[in-house]
Amino acid sequence: DPDMAPTMQAKSQELLKTLRELRTKRREDMTRLKPPDDRILRAAKQQQTEQMAELESRIATLERAIADRDSIRFSSESDEYVYDALLGLEAELAEYAAGRGPLAEATEDAAWAATIDARSIEEHDAEWNAAIRAIAQSERYAGLQLKPQVGLVPLGPDPQSGLHEFAHLRSGTKPRRDPNTNRLVIEDEAGIVFVLIPGGTARIGAQRKSKEAANYDPFVTRAEVPVHEVTLVPFFLSKFEMSKGQWRQLTGGDDPSYWRHGENEGGKRIGWAHPVESVSWTRCASVLARVGLVLPTEAQWEHGARGMTTTAWWTGPDKESLAGAANFADLASKDEGMPWTAQRTWPEFRDGHVLYARIDSMRPNPFGLHHVHGNIEEWCRDAWLKNGTPRDGDGLRLDDGRKDVEAKRCTTRGGNINQSWRAARIARRTPWTAKSKSWLLGLRAAREVTTQ
Repeated sequence: DPDMAPTMQAKSQELLKTLRELRTKRREDMTRLKPPDDRILRAAKQQQTEQMAELESRIATLERAIADRDSIRFSSESDEYVYDALLGLEAELAEYAAGRGPLAEATEDAAWAATIDARSIEEHDAEWNAAIRAIAQSERYAGLQLKPQVGLVPLGPDPQSGLHEFAHLRSGTKPRRDPNTNRLVIEDEAGIVFVLIPGGTARIGAQRKSKEAANYDPFVTRAEVPVHEVTLVPFFLSKFEMSKGQWRQLTGGDDPSYWRHGENEGGKRIGWAHPVESVSWTRCASVLARVGLVLPTEAQWEHGARGMTTTAWWTGPDKESLAGAANFADLASKDEGMPWTAQRTWPEFRDGHVLYARIDSMRPNPFGLHHVHGNIEEWCRDAWLKNGTPRDGDGLRLDDGRKDVEAKRCTTRGGNINQSWRAARIARRTPWTAKSKSWLLGLRAAREVTTQ
């Protein structure tokens, strides 16, 4: 029954509120109790841990039920069409009431179109000439003949990866480079930074038959095999997960995240440079399309995440190599009362983050990409297909190698803070319905390359 969805959503939000109140009460109780009360403290801690574990389990069940469109059954396709249309109309009315919507967006788009060529190309003519010349001479880019990209401004090559990076003006301010390290300084207002990823033959997927062969992964599942080759053209992929500030800039002030700006967890304040979450695939695709961006295909995401490595994680073949590069369920979250059972798979690990890390916190991979392991789960463009064939060019997964499919269930990659190190494997694929909104789901933007 479609009427059940709002009720289940309300119950889920109520349980989340109760869970957060329990966490706050627990911290207050622990502050009041003195060392002589150790037995009481241990008993209270155990009781509240059990309560929160039960609540978390109930929340997860409700969120999955809400996210799974199969839980809402219709007697006919026409009923489903009407339901979807009404949901879309409701969203449009909310946008209009908030001073956004199609008319406001069209006005803003026209204003940008009138100035963007000058702001991104004419005012940065010298930087573009230098970047185009350097890229054409680079062996890594195989003679790529780039042309100025409207809306982007060259930032030069990353000092570690050597790959060229570009600022996206529509999503925020142009980041500066530290004069001592030449690394980017990411502030709250910083826009998307795109890395120009080299094209070529990419090996996608994993196998567990031979440790000596490429893409060996002892935890691989049937949805992640076999290893297959796909030829990719160069593309832009965001260096970071999309921040709350960037999403806010692109949507005219929208802040959909469950964990809001200004909140504190574990003594750390959530700022605009933390990843946006609680965004559906449908909403992400719409917001990105409006400004000429896309979600990366699974092949693009995996090629970028591997950074030419062939192990289960770009950091190496063992979980210990993830230290400093990944954020998932750990001691830091456990100490703050987060009842995430995945922490038990590596009980001594601590990454220092109770919730999400800032988008630039962890060390980058060989392509200069941050947080491809953990932190927030990232939407990909592909519909969920267990054995689809990626096409050459952008690597989009097709149902029979020839045609696209309707994206009712889509794929996410990368793992999240509520999961273990195993779920953060590069080859790991997870299906969600396209309209799912969860505090575990975010995105990393991509863009096509225009050549001469």
